[in-house]
Amino acid sequence: KAMEEAQKPSEKPAAAANYADMDELRDAIVTYALQFVGNPYKSGGNSLTGGTDCSGFTMLIYAEFGYILGRTPTGQMNSDGRSISLADARKGDVICYGSNGKCTHVGIYIGDNQIVHAANKRRGICTSSVDMEPILDVKRIID
Repeated sequence: KAMEEAQKPSEKPAAAANYADMDELRDAIVTYALQFVGNPYKSGGNSLTGGTDCSGFTMLIYAEFGYILGRTPTGQMNSDGRSISLADARKGDVICYGSNGKCTHVGIYIGDNQIVHAANKRRGICTSSVDMEPILDVKRIID
């Protein structure tokens, strides 16, 4: 999708109109994200196939559906979506990790207490338990 078509997360992007409801859109985002499992991690990278880091991954996945997310974990936690509790997490929500109020990692919730994320150089894009690190916030991008 062209970046010009992208809108702020608080607005419903045109791409969202292609889905019967928000649950269908959430499923589509998770399905899209999971196809990149096994691809490389690259700090500062901006390619879902050639390499990206955690916030690049979430940003690029959401961009495909017309949403603009910040480029850093802190930016995504501070500026994107709205905060919800982990108990209310649904597919597609962004899980923010870190300590002392500083967000250092993000991933996309895929259901069943699992996330998909660009982990590190060793693991690349993979799935992990949602509680792999201390959770600072859960952001609902799709309302």
